[in-house]
Parts: sequence; structure tokens; C-alpha cells
Amino acid sequence: MNKQLLAYIRKEGKFPFKWSDIWNRYFILLLPFYLVLMALLFTLDKISKSNVFPQENTQWLLTGFWATGILSAVYFLRRLTAERKFYPVTEKASGEQVLAAIKELGWKVVSKGSTFFVAQVEISWTSWGDAVTIVIINDEILFNARPLAQPFTFNREKVLRKRFESALAMLAR
Repeated sequence: MNKQLLAYIRKEGKFPFKWSDIWNRYFILLLPFYLVLMALLFTLDKISKSNVFPQENTQWLLTGFWATGILSAVYFLRRLTAERKFYPVTEKASGEQVLAAIKELGWKVVSKGSTFFVAQVEISWTSWGDAVTIVIINDEILFNARPLAQPFTFNREKVLRKRFESALAMLAR
């Protein structure tokens, strides 16, 4: 992690958007795109009356494609945006305490500096592995967890943050 990235995280509170993320993380957005595309094709077919899709009462199918496509796009975008954000940890701690908590949880430290730690969480039943990034700013801790191999997770960063906060609280006693 370089100084420019750390400065961006401190200022914006999230990872910067990179074009490589489109393939690495955002390809899941193709699903809602295809659903909306199918809805558009059904709509154009009905308008032009060409009957490429010769089905009676396609109204429900059309509504289902539009609704599913738009709702899933909104959901996926919200999840992907949440995975870029850093969230504050309730516990205050020093770098040594953070490192001890990471080791207590069994996470593998991949990279570390004086004000940041990057750890890898092992594969589990609910995840293909996560990269946890912890940034320390004046005893305030910012936490982020991003999936390594899957396109998004179902609030996994909240679970990992709670485990980390619990480990810090246990070490503070």
C-alpha cells in the first residue's frame, strides 16, 4: 500500500475506483444488464408488433424482467459500493494491539506498515476468502473487508468487523 492510496483512504474513507475493478469485482452487474436488455427487447417487440417472441400475455414476463433487472442492479451497486468503504471501529487501539488482534483471529498478515495492516481471511463455508485492510489514523481505526475471489458478499464485512472489534476488546482487558 503506497502513500497515495493511504492519503486517498484517509481523505475519502474508501478505496478508489479502478477500471480493473470492472472485471475483477463488477462483472456481476452483467446479470441485471441482461435482464433489462431482455425487458427492452420484449418492449420493442410489443411496440413494433413483429412478434419475435410469440407469446400471449407477456405483460407479466416483461414486468418481471424490468423489476428484477432494476432491483438487482440497485442491490449489486449498493453492495459493491459498501465493499469499497472503510468503517470506523468502536475500539481505540495502537498498532501493536491491532496486530495482536489480527493474529488472535488467525488472519494471515500480507502487508503492514506503521499506519496500516492488510490481512487475508481464509476460505470458509460462507466466503472464498477476504482481504481485510485496517488503517490507523490518530488511534482511530478504519476497517474494510473485500472478497478475494467472489464478486460480492452478503454483508460479510460486518461480520468480520464485529469479530475484529471483539478480539480488540478481549485484548484490551
